[in-house]
Amino acid sequence: MRLVPLVALLWSGAALAAPPTPATDASAHPLAGAILRVADGAEITPETLAAELGAADVAFLGEAHDNPEHHAAQAWLTAEIAPAALAFEMIGREREGTLSRLRAEGASRAALGAALEWENSGWPAWDLYAPILEAAPDAVVTGALIGREASGAAMRDGAEAAGRAALGAAVARYGLAAPLAQAEAEAATAEQIGAHCGALPADVAARMVEAQRLRDAALADAALRGRALGDGGRVVVITGAGHARADRGAPRALASAAPDLSVASLILAEVAEGREDWRDYGPGGRAGADYIWFTAAAPREDPCEAYLRARAQP
Repeated sequence: MRLVPLVALLWSGAALAAPPTPATDASAHPLAGAILRVADGAEITPETLAAELGAADVAFLGEAHDNPEHHAAQAWLTAEIAPAALAFEMIGREREGTLSRLRAEGASRAALGAALEWENSGWPAWDLYAPILEAAPDAVVTGALIGREASGAAMRDGAEAAGRAALGAAVARYGLAAPLAQAEAEAATAEQIGAHCGALPADVAARMVEAQRLRDAALADAALRGRALGDGGRVVVITGAGHARADRGAPRALASAAPDLSVASLILAEVAEGREDWRDYGPGGRAGADYIWFTAAAPREDPCEAYLRARAQP
């Protein structure tokens, strides 16, 4: 089965406006547009994906932050799932009250972006994320953003110690007290080194893993707060693909805190030339996610060239 182009399918009958589909050679890739259920390798439709994600108490939708197709898919899925709460990696907890008030007052998209100080946040354009928020107009919104100070503390003192300051007593629920098993710690460290173009010292990469664990816990905490504020209704979590991994990410932190909740995870993955088997994507073929939705790659500068150039600057 081959699916029609993502944005055309998602928005042909929708009231929301979609970001443009990136026009890249990768859109001709045989996997582009395919949605796979990891458990059995079956290709499914967007409607089936939405139904299966919507059957879970909490659904994680993992993105590449700068890919417009990923945000279009997240917005459509959010509208289909109709969650009681939305948790965002990109929004700080301290913004929740202001955001709730402005949404209740019917504030414009621009006003919401200004209140979140999005332009100076370092995240991609607000117009990519705003449709996700607009797709669930009645949902409670919770924030999971961990700032530089907390991330630095996690790298310096470990995720558990930093988590006490960032999350309070709740930190004990998220599995941060126990160190990672050696094999998992080594694998996570190697992934950090790979993500930084092989130029990151192993000791720095290991400390970055601690910061990642804290962010995972913050996402799990935002999901639980959203569930409580949303009267126990469904929660959708908007986050990066790495945090959506159930084997080593926020879903696992959530399972530690609330094992009775049903959790589903989707990773939106960019296709790559020469890789036509879905099992070749990500660690273990993205085995940590329940679903993979393949899209074209967003046009961008080679990240390693940009990273290595930045490192070379005085």
